[in-house]
Amino acid sequence: MSSQSSDCFSVAVVVPVYNVAKYLPECLDSLLRQTHRNFTVFCVDDGSTDGSGDILDAYAAKDSRILALHKSNGGVSSARNLALDLIEESSFDGICFIDSDDYVKPNFLQHYVDTALTENADYVVCAWDMFDRDGLIKTPRSSIPPHPSKLVDINEAFDHYLKRGQWSKLKSKSFSPFAANTFFAADTIRGLRFSTTLRRAEDQEFRLRAMTRIHRGVITSDVTYMYRLRASSLSHSGNDITDDLRYAMSLLDHLDEFPSAGKKTIEFLVLKHWWLCTCFSFADGTFPKNQALLSSAYQRISSHRFQSDVLKEFRGKLRLFAMGEWALRLYMCFRKTKKPHSSGNPYP
Repeated sequence: MSSQSSDCFSVAVVVPVYNVAKYLPECLDSLLRQTHRNFTVFCVDDGSTDGSGDILDAYAAKDSRILALHKSNGGVSSARNLALDLIEESSFDGICFIDSDDYVKPNFLQHYVDTALTENADYVVCAWDMFDRDGLIKTPRSSIPPHPSKLVDINEAFDHYLKRGQWSKLKSKSFSPFAANTFFAADTIRGLRFSTTLRRAEDQEFRLRAMTRIHRGVITSDVTYMYRLRASSLSHSGNDITDDLRYAMSLLDHLDEFPSAGKKTIEFLVLKHWWLCTCFSFADGTFPKNQALLSSAYQRISSHRFQSDVLKEFRGKLRLFAMGEWALRLYMCFRKTKKPHSSGNPYP
């Protein structure tokens, strides 16, 4: 890869679209302003009813690098998978993902390409900032300074994903569990698809499985991706936290596919989501409804042979759960639990 010229490096950009007519032009305009010109945008209209499909058609008519694809509504995973199917029928060097209500800076693709070629990397992570209709959103992370790009192997990439290992003491605007600020060499993720059975966290699950295939990655602090904070980002259904737990538990079935740091990541996610679901269930009064799921997860955790040391962080919580609802209820009286997903930050 390193001997290839930047101009010859072709990138496929996957953009699933569903009822984002208000924001879609800004996303597409940002892609057409890219300094790297060798790319194709696979925009998949997933049965939009607000005119988003017409916007895609108009952009595709004026620039051949925009492909407008239309399908009946089947969810974001099915939309991305359609794009991946078509991408693999052609020859691309790299693939990245963008959400249709976000936008990217003009050097977004060039940064990926130059980094991948210079470092001979099959995985690149960029940094991101958050904005709303009033502009950039000021949060504590806004003051995080840039850091030199860091080369990572497969285990270090998983440490970065979960902010563990060397990353536990470092601050970076690159941290996110999602696929939107990641680039993969096309051959690295060939044949991989998004799960259509998950109602949430499908991009996190895809990224984790994709990371099992990488050899050499680069974590950068260059802010090239811009995440839009919308009202819908702040309010989620009551099923969200239980869906997160189901997603984490499903990863245990594939634990052997992960490297050592990946196994640690999965085991930590399972424990983390189980405990968060327990706390949030008491906070919003849904513990009776979620008790069967939480108990099933507890039994699975108790019988699991952990391959890392993450269990020690949760032993006390597991003992508390084993004591029963009365002990948990008493504990929760002295614990402040924020409302689930009350934070506007989509990237923990």
